[in-house]
Amino acid sequence: MNVADQKSLDFWRSLPPMRITLREALALPEYSASNPTGAYPGKRWRRHNGAHDMGFQAAGGVPRWIICEEVPENDKIGRYRPASE
Repeated sequence: MNVADQKSLDFWRSLPPMRITLREALALPEYSASNPTGAYPGKRWRRHNGAHDMGFQAAGGVPRWIICEEVPENDKIGRYRPASE
């Protein structure tokens, strides 16, 4: 494992887990290259983090799936690593 991929893996592991089935995850809309419009509290989507970062991939980084969610309390995006049930 190289430095780029180790940093990516460390970031992914630092995310709180979200219990989600594969079926539920695949049913979420994918926004890997952008953020969704029409966001509202609780909206969820999946993101293939690093999939559109050619520099990251050229350095040996491996894209990883994360689940994103609009968080109403602080108007930010929550990020989670998917954890199967």
